[in-house]
Amino acid sequence: MILPGFHKDIEKIIEISDLTIVPSLWEGFGLVVIESMVKKKVVLASDTGGIPEIIEHGENGYLFKTLNKSDFLEKFNFIYSVNSNLPEIQTKALNTVEMRFDINKNSEFYYLSYLSKFQSISK
Repeated sequence: MILPGFHKDIEKIIEISDLTIVPSLWEGFGLVVIESMVKKKVVLASDTGGIPEIIEHGENGYLFKTLNKSDFLEKFNFIYSVNSNLPEIQTKALNTVEMRFDINKNSEFYYLSYLSKFQSISK
């Protein structure tokens, strides 16, 4: 295991990684989760902030209880001992990002939402 510390070129680090761990105490959205899922990396993250809105535990990634070392270790060991379902998790992770966080789909959704609100206000 290599823990590289802080790097500005995070995309390269994600590409060469087997697993992305996000042990945040708080997290508004969890962009690194999305960046890792796009690269089809398995993500193990704390269940804080917006992360559980992205990761469905056991489906497209894994969650552990924030600040719970034993839960983290249990999930970490599980990921490395049960490798058979990881390709499925990786594919579902990429599908999640493509379906829920694609900028083109979301921008169209927001545009139509704002347009409908504006039209209802101006009547």
